[in-house]
Amino acid sequence: MSREQESRAGDDADVLIGRRGDRDSVELAAGRGTCTPMIGPDSLVHEVDLHVNTLRPGASISPIHRHSQASNLYLVTAGTVIVWAAGVEHCLAVGGYAYIAPGVPHGVGNPGSVDAELLEIYVPGSPDFIVVDPEGSV
Repeated sequence: MSREQESRAGDDADVLIGRRGDRDSVELAAGRGTCTPMIGPDSLVHEVDLHVNTLRPGASISPIHRHSQASNLYLVTAGTVIVWAAGVEHCLAVGGYAYIAPGVPHGVGNPGSVDAELLEIYVPGSPDFIVVDPEGSV
């Protein structure tokens, strides 16, 4: 990503070219793995948020949460994940994907013995993350 694009604070980036690893990974809660941001509000793009989650072997399902505004998409690129959505567990292997509409409680974990990796996309790009109990109450 060019420094010129980053310096246009307040404007959306019209074109954003980057590479995985341009931004530092951050640790997920409870040592479950890492999140590597790629495209999103912190890179001057507000319409979408794209990041790569790497879940460590045996990582428990994330805190059940929902997004009031954003649709959530997962695409598994390595390993196997469990997606818990609206009270049902779904096992996804490489190439598997899930779409979760705004407001639907969900979470993801890694039941496997190797790292799992998934692309996660929010549309619109928003840090809208509301932890709920499994029945959907805040």
